[in-house]
Amino acid sequence: MSIDARERVLTRMRGEETDRPPVAIFSQSATTGMMAMYGASWPSAHNDPMQMAVLGAAQADMFGFECVRAPFGLTGEAERLGCGILPGGKSKRPVVTDYAYKLDPLMSRFDDPSVLMSPEMFVSGGAPAVAQEAVSILKKFYGEDYPVVAGNAGTLTLTGMLVNPENLVFAIVMAPDEVQRWLKTVAPIVAAYTGALFEAGADIVQCSEPISSGDWMTKDIFENTCGRYVFFTHCPDHSRDRFTELHVCGNSLPIVDALFGTGVSGVSIGDVVQPSSVADLAKGREVVIGNIGIGQPLMNGSPEQVEATVEDCMKEGFDVIAPGCGLHPETPDDNLRAMVRKVTGKDHEPVPSRITA
Repeated sequence: MSIDARERVLTRMRGEETDRPPVAIFSQSATTGMMAMYGASWPSAHNDPMQMAVLGAAQADMFGFECVRAPFGLTGEAERLGCGILPGGKSKRPVVTDYAYKLDPLMSRFDDPSVLMSPEMFVSGGAPAVAQEAVSILKKFYGEDYPVVAGNAGTLTLTGMLVNPENLVFAIVMAPDEVQRWLKTVAPIVAAYTGALFEAGADIVQCSEPISSGDWMTKDIFENTCGRYVFFTHCPDHSRDRFTELHVCGNSLPIVDALFGTGVSGVSIGDVVQPSSVADLAKGREVVIGNIGIGQPLMNGSPEQVEATVEDCMKEGFDVIAPGCGLHPETPDDNLRAMVRKVTGKDHEPVPSRITA
C-alpha cells in the first residue's frame, strides 16, 4: 500500500511506524538554488506571501523533501514589535540591528513590557500576517499531499531579540524577576501566533529557541525560563492532527531531559550532538527530528559525506531525517539531492510550482 509524504510525516509525528523515515526540512529551508529555479528570492520572499509560499514549497518541488514550510526566519516577529531589521539579501538572512527595549541589569535599565502590543494586534499585521497568508497558500496548493510546517520564535528567544540576547542572559542571573515579567508578557503573544499559524493551515508548528542551549544553561534554568513557556505556547492542543516541535541549538545534551519534558510532539536536536548520543537519550520518548549537520556535511561536505551522515541517523532511529538547524542559503544542490536520495532510494526530478495566482 502506497503512502504519501503527508501521511508518512504525520504518522511519524504521532509516534507510529511507517515504511521508512520521512526526509524533510522543518527549519529554514530556502537556498539560492531554489531561488534561482523558482524565481522567488530573498529579501522580497520575507514580505510577499506568494513568493514566500513558492519558495517554501521549493524543497518539495525541487528535491523531493516531504514537507513545505514558511516562513524563513524569526526577525519579522521582532520587527512587528518595534525592532529595527537589516533585511539581508539573497544569501544573507535578516538580522535585528536595533533592540527596541531595555532589560539591562548592568546599567539598571528595565523597560516595562506592558508597552508591547496585544497578542490580537500582533497577529493581525506585519510579518505574522504575511506568514499566515503564505501558510494558507501552501495549505491550498500542497496540503492534500504534504504536511505544512510553520515556524515561530519561542518566548525566550523572542524576548532576547527585543532586549538584546546578551543582556537577557545577564539578567537571567542578575535580575530574574525582571526577566519573568518580560517572559510572562511575551508568552501570550507567542501563543496567539502559534494558534494563528494552525488556523491558517499549519499541521506542524516548530518552536525555535536558539538562545536556549546546554552550552550555558542548566536544566533548572531551562525549565524556568524556556520550558515552562514552551508548554504554554506550543502545547495548547494535543489533538492528533496538530503537532508541535521544539528546536534548540548548540549542545543540548545537558538539558535533553528538560527538552523532552516540555510537552511538544517532537524535539529537534542541534547538529553539534552526535546522532548516537541523541538516539540513546531519546529512546521511548517523543519524536526525534534531525540531525544532519548544516555546516558539515550539508554546506561544506560532499554528497558521499551527506549520505554517510544520513545513514547514521537512520541507523540510530531518528523519526524524521532533517537538517540539524536551518539551512545555509548557499547549501549546494547536490548535497540536498544526496540527502533525499539516501532516504528514498531514488533521485527526484524537479517539478514546477503548483502555486498559481
